Amino acid sequence: MRGNSAHLVGENNTWRLNRILIPIEKVKFPSSPGDMGTYPDYVATPPTNAENVLTIDIDTANPVNECWCCAIDWVSLRLEGCTSPIVLVHGNSLTGAWWDLHGFAAGLDQRKLVNRAITLRDNQATIQGNANNLSLQMRALATAYGVDSIHFVMHSKGGLDVRFYLEGLARGVGQPKVLSYSSLSTPHDGSVLADLNEATHHEIVIGAYATEYQNIPEWGAFSTAIGRRFAPLNGGHPFLTTQSLADFNRHNLARLPRDIVYTTVGADMDLNGNGQIESALHCAPARSELEEIDLDETNPVITSTINQLYQILRNRYMVRVRAEYRIVLTDPIFGRSEKVQVALVIAGSTLGPVGNDVLVTVPSAAGTGGGFASLVDLRRDRTLCAGRNHASIGNAGVVVDVHSGIAQAEILYGDMSP
Repeated sequence: MRGNSAHLVGENNTWRLNRILIPIEKVKFPSSPGDMGTYPDYVATPPTNAENVLTIDIDTANPVNECWCCAIDWVSLRLEGCTSPIVLVHGNSLTGAWWDLHGFAAGLDQRKLVNRAITLRDNQATIQGNANNLSLQMRALATAYGVDSIHFVMHSKGGLDVRFYLEGLARGVGQPKVLSYSSLSTPHDGSVLADLNEATHHEIVIGAYATEYQNIPEWGAFSTAIGRRFAPLNGGHPFLTTQSLADFNRHNLARLPRDIVYTTVGADMDLNGNGQIESALHCAPARSELEEIDLDETNPVITSTINQLYQILRNRYMVRVRAEYRIVLTDPIFGRSEKVQVALVIAGSTLGPVGNDVLVTVPSAAGTGGGFASLVDLRRDRTLCAGRNHASIGNAGVVVDVHSGIAQAEILYGDMSP
């Protein structure tokens, strides 16, 4: 081979298999992947081949009169130690550009890890809807990159979309083998904030005469000022509640493949361990992620607002709402009573304070309540000085938490496996 030499070994009238170790820097690769196509068909094109020339000099021991000839039946190239592409999947209401906001994609680039951030067709769709779109894009990605295996890293709801994909769609024709699954602040057991979001909207939808808050009195005044300004529910929100995830876990866990390295990363926003969010510096990166709440950056009470949310998630593990009819005195002068509908917002208390990133608790990110944790090989909790919020969980410093799982998966199931 030009720039590198090796000796072929053979015998007269006998086929011999020769293996030659070639330095990776001598191999030419396509300069870029092919095109993945667009919705709805995602007709992908493979990468443009790079030409590698193998030169064989025959009978070099007889420079004057060649006595031997050589026949080549086949040649193949096996790459060892190369990591499969890493597919980055965003959360609800976001796009693939999210992975650039805090440096996660750049962190992968620094480690020379090939990665591709995708944008789901409808970023506010159901879990199943996103999984269906994911299967189309993964088939296209396998063609465009010329690979047969991938790794997944997901943020928030993206981890649930991929879990649905893994339970069946991932085994379809043309789908690449998934080697590892790494979720960042995915609510595997649901989010109390999603519960409150749905409860607030349910209260409005039923047109409740009054609302009572049981075991969560602080939400009353808070929802009046902030909660009633929650964004309208989109197709993704209902699947983030604790009840929805309890149902999801019951059917999904048994269907997940076991030959994958699972990693979860959770985060606590409290950086000094005093149980409070005190500084706006803690909150700045989180503002873009609290998309359900219409907060003004110039609002002087933003830190207090986020701290209230932090405390609610810190001390509650679920919230439910139900309607109840009551007879109330509506006209005390004439003594008239009416049958009215009252919304009961009922919260369950945790056994102790729970760290959270203001949207997802550390235990939910690890899946400890619904059983997903039983599949997890590597659990990483970002707490205290290493803490993160729901946005900064996607910065370059967190790459180390998922890289170890990716490397382990390559050894167990990828091209570096025995």
